Amino acid sequence: MRDYYPYPKLQKNSDDYVSSFIDCEINYIESGGHLVIQGTFQISDEELENMILEGNASFCLLIECSATNHREVVKTPASFSCNLIKAGYSEKLLLTPGIIMNEEIKGYRNKSLNDEYQDSYVILPAGAMIAESEQYELTLLRNSYENVESICKFIKGKKYDYRLGDRIEIELPEKVYDSYLSLRTKECGQIFTSMYAVPVIQAVIQEHWIDDKNDCSDRWHIILDEKIKDMFNGDLSRCSAFDIAVEILEGLMSDSSEYLSKHYGEAYEY
Repeated sequence: MRDYYPYPKLQKNSDDYVSSFIDCEINYIESGGHLVIQGTFQISDEELENMILEGNASFCLLIECSATNHREVVKTPASFSCNLIKAGYSEKLLLTPGIIMNEEIKGYRNKSLNDEYQDSYVILPAGAMIAESEQYELTLLRNSYENVESICKFIKGKKYDYRLGDRIEIELPEKVYDSYLSLRTKECGQIFTSMYAVPVIQAVIQEHWIDDKNDCSDRWHIILDEKIKDMFNGDLSRCSAFDIAVEILEGLMSDSSEYLSKHYGEAYEY
């Protein structure tokens, strides 16, 4: 039955394919600001395997995070390891292993298709996920900087500025914001995040905890307030806003320094 897609899809609880299967076992490790995802595909379908060998399709991993509205498809080999920067995600990740089309194929034939598709002229569009294995839901561990994007959101604007809502919205000029979009999920993206998040959080802490203590029901305030109470027992009499911001974001800054040290020398050790 064609319930959801205009093309056949190999997946659990679908009868588009009658004698094929795809599976992918996912394992992951959280280390500091990194999330390493490893997987190995198993597939039983000669036509789909040939399409991958010929480059018409690829194994892939669909990565989705509803909290940050992030959606990305990473093409992978049959056995893969993906290194993600946790600062680009928040709370939960949905991982869907599968097969994606690299180019359109018209008149697709497969002896494993059900009778309905056997009698149809099938088109597999470029970019379509034509197979999906079991979906994995990962709950990210809370870390020393509480995943910056759970309290901050970078937005495009005309100048450097910030404003407060449910999250702290950090405004970046258009070209800088475009750089952020291209770097946010790469290993070096944590450097970009720390460059702009640290001074803004310092300013917010100065305004809301040092100069004028006040209650607020916004998400960013609740998260920061919990962190400050956990780390400083509520006593900020000997702390500056800079001290507090650095302590809260120590994990992010340490990961950034580690990246710089690894790629550019010991002068950047933190």
